[in-house]
Amino acid sequence: MNPISPAHFAAKQTGLTARLLAGRRRAVAAGRRPAGTVPFGYRAAGTTLEIHPEEAEIVRRMFRLYLTASIQKIERLFAAEGLRTRRGKRWSKAGVAWILNNRTYIGESHMGPIRHWAAHPPLIAMIVFAKVKKRLGMRRKDIGRYYY
Repeated sequence: MNPISPAHFAAKQTGLTARLLAGRRRAVAAGRRPAGTVPFGYRAAGTTLEIHPEEAEIVRRMFRLYLTASIQKIERLFAAEGLRTRRGKRWSKAGVAWILNNRTYIGESHMGPIRHWAAHPPLIAMIVFAKVKKRLGMRRKDIGRYYY
C-alpha cells in the first residue's frame, strides 16, 4: 500500500475546498440557495426555498415583537407559549438574534460577503428589516452585545 504524504493530502484538500466554495458562490450569484441548513420559516424546494406557513408566522412575529420588546422578552414569551424551534428546543437569545440578523428573510441569498437577490420569496418587508437592524445596532452600542 502506498500511503499519501500529508503535504499531498493537504494540497488535494485545499483544491477541493476551493472548488466547493466556488460552486457555492456561483449558486448565490445565480440566486439559488447555497448548501446548508434551511432557515427557519422556509423549506427546501429544489435549488430554492419556499415559505413554511407555520414557521413563517413565528418569524414575522419575532420581527414585529422586536420593534417594541427585547430579544430576552421574545425568548421568554415563546417559552411561556410553548413555541419551539424546528428541532423541538426552546428558543434561545442567540437563535432569535440570528433570525433577526439574517438577510435571507428579505429575499437575499448570501454566502459570506456575497449577496444576491434570490428566487425565494421574502418573509419580511425591507422597511421592517431595516428598523430591526437599526434597533439591533443601537442596542449593540448601548451594551456591547446584540442579543439582550
